[in-house]
Amino acid sequence: MFSKDLSLEIHYPVYLNHLLPIVIIAPIVEELIYRNGIQELLKQSYSIHFSIFIASFFYAMGYVLLFNFSSAIFIFHFLIGVVLGYSFHYTGSILISISVNFLYRLFVLIALTI
Repeated sequence: MFSKDLSLEIHYPVYLNHLLPIVIIAPIVEELIYRNGIQELLKQSYSIHFSIFIASFFYAMGYVLLFNFSSAIFIFHFLIGVVLGYSFHYTGSILISISVNFLYRLFVLIALTI
């Protein structure tokens, strides 16, 4: 007569689907490429400031190519790249720049869902 459904449905916001690739994996890959790769390679031949500038330029261009050209997107991501570059340089730890990138992306994801 009465059916009891004992299954548990878990409802969660759709943005959680993006948590792993956007907030966790992307910062690791980006920091290994741009900070631990390009920035460190350039630092062997050029000043740290120039190295951070060029690595940040490539970081920003990646977003411009991904989201179509916009000077606002370029400038914003260039500045984020500079912050990440100096956080890596001054701490000497890729884990710090990964953490800063992670927190930035988490903040953006939460802000976009409010």
